[in-house]
Amino acid sequence: MMKRAWLLLMLLPLMSMAQKKAKSPDKSVQASRPEGYIIRGEIIDMPDSTTVDLLNGNSGVSEASAIVMGGKFILNGKVDIPDFKALVFNKKPPYVTFFLDNSEASIKCKYEQLDKAVLTGSPENDKYQEYLAVVKPFEDASAQQNAGPELKEKTVASLVKFVEKNPGCYVSPLAIYKIHQMNDDAEMMQQLYGKLKPEVQRGPIGAYIAQQVAETMRSPLGKELPDFSQADPDGNMVSLKSFRGKYVL
Repeated sequence: MMKRAWLLLMLLPLMSMAQKKAKSPDKSVQASRPEGYIIRGEIIDMPDSTTVDLLNGNSGVSEASAIVMGGKFILNGKVDIPDFKALVFNKKPPYVTFFLDNSEASIKCKYEQLDKAVLTGSPENDKYQEYLAVVKPFEDASAQQNAGPELKEKTVASLVKFVEKNPGCYVSPLAIYKIHQMNDDAEMMQQLYGKLKPEVQRGPIGAYIAQQVAETMRSPLGKELPDFSQADPDGNMVSLKSFRGKYVL
């Protein structure tokens, strides 16, 4: 069992994903990516000397830090591949969560509205916001215990389109995981995973999906097993198909 991911544990009942290096993603998602990322922050009414940390989504470890002065701060660095990150101020919630790539991004909000802050300027995070917009109606209805089959089917169909449209996006494996959560269809999960770009398959969430596909397809529920025969205690050959329609202890 893979070690539980720190940030994704907060976001959804997900797994854990070991960080792996990967090639740069599809240029359709990350065109003209700079050498590293820059996050320019403006938090209105935030006290001076407030600390800002950029946390790794898998470990919770700070990867960059800054001090707020005049309501502003700058964080910079480089990520090997786009991944979940979080901003935390003075090392306490609320967390500002997002997908980060090597882009010039910014965040602006009022101090009392940190829980509603959105990172802009990151193409991958734009896709993440698109993903959230797809799942939000279903999540809201589920919270009210009012998520009917039609809304569920519509959400799954929209997520499938998202994955098919964005095979080079590192948010797509998250969409595949959500689809599997909703319909428990191992074959669909495998098919959609196969449509991802190789570098996305090797990313943190993609690697987890690969593990889930392998484990689920090893003994898929509801699927007919191939026939085989073996000797019983008396030496008579018995085939699996001879037990069709019977209860076997």
